Amino acid sequence: SAQVGERPGDALSWPGARPDFTALPRVDLSHLKVAFSQDLGFAPIDQPVRDLFDTRVRAFGGLFAESDYETPPLEDIDRIFQVLRAVGYLAKNHDRLQATPGVVGPNVTANTKLGLKYSALDVALALKDQAANFRRFQEFMGNYDILITPAISTQPYPKGKLYPDIVEGKEMETYISWVAISYGVSLLGHPAVILPCGRDEKGLPFGIQLVGRYGRDHELLATAAALEGALAKIDDCMRPLPDLRNLGAMKS
Repeated sequence: SAQVGERPGDALSWPGARPDFTALPRVDLSHLKVAFSQDLGFAPIDQPVRDLFDTRVRAFGGLFAESDYETPPLEDIDRIFQVLRAVGYLAKNHDRLQATPGVVGPNVTANTKLGLKYSALDVALALKDQAANFRRFQEFMGNYDILITPAISTQPYPKGKLYPDIVEGKEMETYISWVAISYGVSLLGHPAVILPCGRDEKGLPFGIQLVGRYGRDHELLATAAALEGALAKIDDCMRPLPDLRNLGAMKS
């Protein structure tokens, strides 16, 4: 609630009344039409995540009035995202990189320098194609209340590793490529929320991503709250919680 609404001086702020996100309406899941997608049609997703997602969909898919596996018609999302992200880094960090290169981290440095390699035509085409994808996605979401995907491309990996460099048996082009299932949505400006959805066979947490209609953040949060409540009643889909019976032993 503190982050939304119109703010003078911020061209990207949302005009109009500020909704109260602490007062969510009740949502009847049995009235909703839902689309399921493993990968948005382009994102790399490990097979175990795909299989686990399908298993979870079978467990809770019956909560809705209607549901389908349907892929949104997105095109060239990776290229569009890479160009616009690099240009954004260039705008934000160019002066700082010039003034104090020694204190700018390697990832920020690489992304900022990448922005210098793109031409005005590259940027213009990326913006044009972003708008075209936006229109196609609006048409797609006009048929559904929400879209549900896996939350991420791979299950939790060793904490000492910076990022998963191999997903679905393929080497990732960049260190950010493994989160394509997320940036494919954020590139289009749609609200999304992540819900916990049980554990995998190793006991590691699994999550799903709910994508709402454009500008319907309040509606999406209400739907997410309703779904999380319903998942809590399904053994394999409930939020992973620590065993409080062992808490004393863990502390000692």
